[in-house]
Amino acid sequence: MTTIIDKKEEECDVAQPEIVYEVNVLRGAIALLPMKHLFDIAVTFYYDETDNVRKYYLKETGTNEQIDKHFVLGGLMLKEGATTLDIKELREKLKIAEELEEIKSKHIYNGDLLKALDRKDINLFLTWILDKDVYIHYSVINLYYYSLVDIIDSIIDEELYLFHIHLKNDLYQIAKTNHNQFNSILYKFNYPNISHDDATNFLVEIREYISQNKLETTPYIDLLIEKMEDERISELPFIQDEEDLILLKNLSQFYYYPIYTFINSKHIFDHEKQIEENHFNRVKFTKDGNILTSFEFKDSKDDSMIQLSDCMVGLVSRFYKFLDEFDGSISSLEQQLNDRQKNNLKTLCKIIKKSVDYNETIIHMIVPFKEKQNYDKIVTHYSK
Repeated sequence: MTTIIDKKEEECDVAQPEIVYEVNVLRGAIALLPMKHLFDIAVTFYYDETDNVRKYYLKETGTNEQIDKHFVLGGLMLKEGATTLDIKELREKLKIAEELEEIKSKHIYNGDLLKALDRKDINLFLTWILDKDVYIHYSVINLYYYSLVDIIDSIIDEELYLFHIHLKNDLYQIAKTNHNQFNSILYKFNYPNISHDDATNFLVEIREYISQNKLETTPYIDLLIEKMEDERISELPFIQDEEDLILLKNLSQFYYYPIYTFINSKHIFDHEKQIEENHFNRVKFTKDGNILTSFEFKDSKDDSMIQLSDCMVGLVSRFYKFLDEFDGSISSLEQQLNDRQKNNLKTLCKIIKKSVDYNETIIHMIVPFKEKQNYDKIVTHYSK
């Protein structure tokens, strides 16, 4: 499920009044879903994050961060009545030095996904997690993709809406192929704040770039090119009257999402000073006028479940970066992996499947269609 959250949300600093969110309003879209009951679970979510870019923006040389950044917020989840995991047991298996106050992902693996999967310690960690009465949960956001989808939403009409997921995917695949060139066009027009006078010129340059960089794997893009030739398009509602060059002002919306989505659950976040001070300090969530007290921030040194969440989300981020570039060939991947990598990938996919089988809504993705396809393909194959 993809939830659309207002990108215009302002930062909440000490100069601003208190902001109150009524969760019944925020959950309006959930009430329309056939699986709305799945959001009513009463569990405990533990969180850490990775690739927290704080702010994502364009500059003359491109984006301020690499375009493969995947922000992940998530970790481990315990069912009601389940006990927290005994991290001492895992520390002994991993031979973690006693003087280390906490376990972090760097103590278990490093490098990209394939390098991480080739580590003995990752096998110990993943096997231990799989055997426990615990699940993983996360929101993963492909930041560059998320920054571009408003182009499609500003152009398509009712006729093309059926193809919007494919059009967004195709635009993303083409944009990242020669991202320096594409980003230079965005920068030239102060994207995502295209002036009303520049709307036509912006579409002309984007159309020319797309036409010159079409791929065999982007079959829907001709529909977009044809639509961009429509001279009646004079307004681009989602990429006008915004802030020059700011692709993502902050990540607060992704912290808010699980709080109002899983309102019967408890949410324990790792301390994140910037998020706490700017986006939670003067924010309250209410349900029927009553203030929610279902979330808190804790120091990871004092909470072993947050430490374990750090180890998990780092691997999830690497997994999705791999999915973003994966060509879709399982047979080719099988030839590429050694036995240790295969076994560890199988264990990771079994953990994911175990969690999705428990409740599909605890895995939340804002990623291109191709990336989601690759996720389905790999998890299905390796979780058998």
